[in-house]
Amino acid sequence: MTNESIGAMIKARRLELGFSLEAVGKAVGVGRSTVRKWENGMIKNMGRDKIAALAAVLDLNPVKLIQRSTAPKQTFDEILCKSYHEAPEAIQLAVRKLLELEGVE
Repeated sequence: MTNESIGAMIKARRLELGFSLEAVGKAVGVGRSTVRKWENGMIKNMGRDKIAALAAVLDLNPVKLIQRSTAPKQTFDEILCKSYHEAPEAIQLAVRKLLELEGVE
């Protein structure tokens, strides 16, 4: 999904719900011009807090707001491995113990 199609989705949903640029901006904590830039695909990166707030206001899955066609596609295994390696040591230990219980090494 490109920035433009994400923007189109944001705009369509905003209009579907009958919200103005100002109303969405106020609810998310940004100005109307920022919402317009999101809709036009002019802003490529949104902060996590803004993604969460925008998703809540528009009743959308936040994952839809962060997908990028230009981002390399990752497999489930790659995402899982990255998440494991970025997790705190206590979580990694718990995962290792769980895998031992399941007979996977």
